[in-house]
Amino acid sequence: MANNLSIEKLNFGDSAADHEEALSNYFYQNQLFDSACEPRICLVLGEKGAGKSAIFRMMQDKSQDIPSLANPNFFVGTLANLREHSQLLRTKLPDHFSLVTLWKFYFASIAALKLLDTNTGREGEFLQKFVDHWELNARRFPTFLGSTVRLPLKIVEFEARRAGSTPPTPLQLQEIFAVANRVLAQNSSTLWIALDELDKVAINGNGSKDRSSEALSALMQVHSELFALDRIRFKFFIRSDVYESLTYVDKDHFTNSILRLRWEPEDLAIMLALRIRASDGQSIGTLKLKEAMALINDLFDWPQGVASFDGALNELRDGRNLVTPRDLLNFAINATQSQRRFNSLGTHRPQKVISAAAVEEGLKGASQAKLGDFLTTFPNVYNSFTNLAGHSSSALPRNELQRVLGIRDDIDLNLALEEFWRIGAIGKKGNKPVHLTGEFFVPPIYRRALNLEGV
Repeated sequence: MANNLSIEKLNFGDSAADHEEALSNYFYQNQLFDSACEPRICLVLGEKGAGKSAIFRMMQDKSQDIPSLANPNFFVGTLANLREHSQLLRTKLPDHFSLVTLWKFYFASIAALKLLDTNTGREGEFLQKFVDHWELNARRFPTFLGSTVRLPLKIVEFEARRAGSTPPTPLQLQEIFAVANRVLAQNSSTLWIALDELDKVAINGNGSKDRSSEALSALMQVHSELFALDRIRFKFFIRSDVYESLTYVDKDHFTNSILRLRWEPEDLAIMLALRIRASDGQSIGTLKLKEAMALINDLFDWPQGVASFDGALNELRDGRNLVTPRDLLNFAINATQSQRRFNSLGTHRPQKVISAAAVEEGLKGASQAKLGDFLTTFPNVYNSFTNLAGHSSSALPRNELQRVLGIRDDIDLNLALEEFWRIGAIGKKGNKPVHLTGEFFVPPIYRRALNLEGV
């Protein structure tokens, strides 16, 4: 049981999957993961910290255990970095090329390089000519098409020594897809291309919000054009607020292929309990909710005002009433660190492993981490939001919120409130649209970091 687990052994891992070196030791394969692996799902949406990168990484690691991805199918997981492709196109195309062409070239390169070594005959010759013409070398580097070294696959090296040669046209890029699709069909195979961290897509070294939005809108258009290729399939991992802000026209083709990551309290409890079990040297295995709650309640001494695990979750909710795995893990990690410090000082001796005072510190640490994420991810709107710090109440009518934020123009205020609402930085009372709402509140996850009333 958890009450026999020493604080020194307790290890919740890292709250961010992209920093987690031993993710497979902690990963909770719940229904969200199984749903993301379904062939019909091509768009995985979630708030920052909702588990997109964890699912992406485990999909890579477990691809041969997933029937729809395993041999004879092909799976390529990468981080979208279009800079090399953009530079290469500029050296060989004298005229301006569109972002749609850039994405098609990116995907055509993946398809050609992935299928080249396993195909001969006319199709293989065609793919080889494409690779030779663009001088794509897939063997000299340990990563593939912009993915990080931490996720070792292959990379393409681009050279531009033959800049004067006649390049393939966008129509010939379509021929690459047609040939690849035909080759895959002959072998009863599917090529899966998964892209993570699409909100960070970089072009020409420019990762600005406006340019990234333009690139993602072009990606959505390319997907709609390639949708008829039944043997080349995609899985895109995107922050939900980024996707919702896109203004491209044809979103309808994604209607039945979107998975929105929303963690239920039961899954959050089991995820946390599995990490407690792993700290005690036990295999992850499976846990029922009752067992998970016993492990958690034996570990934490809940303070007055929180009282239970559900109470802790309520303190971690954002303005959309969501709790992400990252926020819960930040709470647990900070509470553990605080209790270790208390133990070294001989203060706040716990009745269980982690004292009520350490739980309070953990909630404060999670709140500060959330605000820090906000600073990093949304620098354009962060400064006005932090004007709320120290306010006497966490509930504000519209006119008071406008005064505190320091936004005089009503149109600018509506734009800011829409942004805050979309990313969960504020909540609204009632079901009216944001621009018609009169009462707002700062959600619990931000209150401690902002030092607001009631915490």
